[in-house]
Amino acid sequence: MINLVNVFVKYTKEFYALSNINLTANRGQVVALFGPKDSGKTCLIRVLTGLEKVEKGEVYIKDIPINKIDFKTDISAGYIPYKANFFDKKTVYDNLKYVLDIRNFEKSVITEKINQAIIDFRLEQIVNQKIYKLSLYQKYLVSIARLSFRKLDLVLIDNIFEELSEQETIELLTLIKKYFINSNTLVLFSTSNLTLAKTIASNVYYLEYGAIVKEENLEDTFEKRLAKEVSLLEEQVEEQVKIKKNNKTAKSKNAKSSSKPKTEKSKKTQNKNIKKDNIKNNK
Repeated sequence: MINLVNVFVKYTKEFYALSNINLTANRGQVVALFGPKDSGKTCLIRVLTGLEKVEKGEVYIKDIPINKIDFKTDISAGYIPYKANFFDKKTVYDNLKYVLDIRNFEKSVITEKINQAIIDFRLEQIVNQKIYKLSLYQKYLVSIARLSFRKLDLVLIDNIFEELSEQETIELLTLIKKYFINSNTLVLFSTSNLTLAKTIASNVYYLEYGAIVKEENLEDTFEKRLAKEVSLLEEQVEEQVKIKKNNKTAKSKNAKSSSKPKTEKSKKTQNKNIKKDNIKNNK
């Protein structure tokens, strides 16, 4: 599927962003690029998108050299960068519609696909909002929704989990698993979180100073660990629901108990008033 052989990328005469990279990955794999900031992860992903030129070495996707590949006809690839690309002043609906318009879908099909995406990705509350008003998590959600419209050979994901909460990360991982992780698609992503890398990936490449220093093969980690994470999240949600119900019950009981003394007091007050009236009448 992808094959990088002795790849070098140079930004300046003195500095190699990538140095002697050798990497092979096939359909059905989930590959993680792990390393600290400026280790070369993003640069490697950009090489595979054709956005970075290679100084030395060879890069192949589906046995086609990277400088000759046509991303419109030779391969169906999806890319989610750290800073997602949108028409920021357009709505979520407009951005979803655009990617279908440029692929010449019929209007009825476009409407059907967007309506289904709104349901599948729970976009009801933000579908008419402009992109620049969305949170980082919501932007990634829309990015995944856009890619879900196509059957993909290759999915490239660059550092999107770094600033998300644990719950947001699990929700995005669940969607990535559902739509992209299958026997026909290669998923390659970068992260500086080793636990996350080992949770998702079948292969982890460790990068430092633009070079691969270690490769680790893992088995069945994504399915097992993600299932555990989702199960824990569901338990937490259930617990929160129980706590809310208990709080409501306690509040209603307190309200009832607090209303009883008021009734008793009012009765005592009425009795006092009656006695006063009787004394006045006797006088």
